[in-house]
Amino acid sequence: MNGVEQERLKQALDRLIEAEREALDVIAEGLEPDVGGLEEDEQLLVGRRLEAALEEVGAILEGAQEDVRGILGGEGVTS
Repeated sequence: MNGVEQERLKQALDRLIEAEREALDVIAEGLEPDVGGLEEDEQLLVGRRLEAALEEVGAILEGAQEDVRGILGGEGVTS
């Protein structure tokens, strides 16, 4: 493995770590509320917020996957 390949792998790893942190932040924000004492309509809103958070996490990870494919030149990364 030459220096260029090592740098590309480092960039890919850095991007995946960044996406993981971002995804974990979104998950943490979505899981904060305690729905035990909430009314049914409030629980529905929390459910919608969690659903939106999961969609955002999916978009973050898909974007990271695309970035890694670009960094690695489309090699070695499959969905």
